[in-house]
Amino acid sequence: MTCYVFQCILWWVYAFGGEFWIFDVAGWDKHLEPVPELDLDRPHVLPYYVFYLGYAFHSLVKDVRRCAGNFNSAMQAMFLFHHVLTIFLVTLSIEYRCWRAGVLTRLLFGPADVGVYAGKVMIAAHDKGLVSKTVMGTTYFCVTCMWFVLRVFGYFFVIYTLHTIYIAKGDQFEINLWRVSTALLYGSWTMWTLQVIWAVYLVGPTYRFLRYGGRGYDAIDAGQDVTKEIAKAKGVDADVSSEDEVEKKRQ
Repeated sequence: MTCYVFQCILWWVYAFGGEFWIFDVAGWDKHLEPVPELDLDRPHVLPYYVFYLGYAFHSLVKDVRRCAGNFNSAMQAMFLFHHVLTIFLVTLSIEYRCWRAGVLTRLLFGPADVGVYAGKVMIAAHDKGLVSKTVMGTTYFCVTCMWFVLRVFGYFFVIYTLHTIYIAKGDQFEINLWRVSTALLYGSWTMWTLQVIWAVYLVGPTYRFLRYGGRGYDAIDAGQDVTKEIAKAKGVDADVSSEDEVEKKRQ
């Protein structure tokens, strides 16, 4: 949780450090072009990219170890693929003047990440009786809305803007830049597809809680295999917790 908060704050510190193009949404079709002038600003953003790239590698290794011997779901495969795709997009974008799109992506994804993992903390608190049903329901609703607004609609707008630039000026790119831009563009659309899939999975638990007042471990939890972490936060034995969940499903 702390890591997600730190990253979110870090990228917004960068945004408010004189990067006025970020807030000129109407001009993104000009600001996101991979032009040589961006090389002058690259040293400023490079430390942020290096830090995030290190985190992406760490997340990949962590989830590979977590899934070792327990790789049994499509959601787990999507999470691992997501990590590999992230490393691919981050590495190419910083090397080929496409890093501004990466900055916008992190500014959009960061708050949603914080919301999701803050929601998991709230779930553990609610299961212990420390949070009211009203507060928990509001949390579910806000987190799900945040995901849709930032990771589905906001990210779509960024990629759509990149696509319009690619269609309008792609034939003017030198060959290597054209190849990289093509790979980044379709890689970004693939990443967006994952965000839509996970958005759908978030809707289920939100609806169940708001309608029935109950929750189960959602598919995203299952994909990350965080049962033990959640059980630890709740102060119960993970094996006992898992058995209880199975029994509830049978009933």
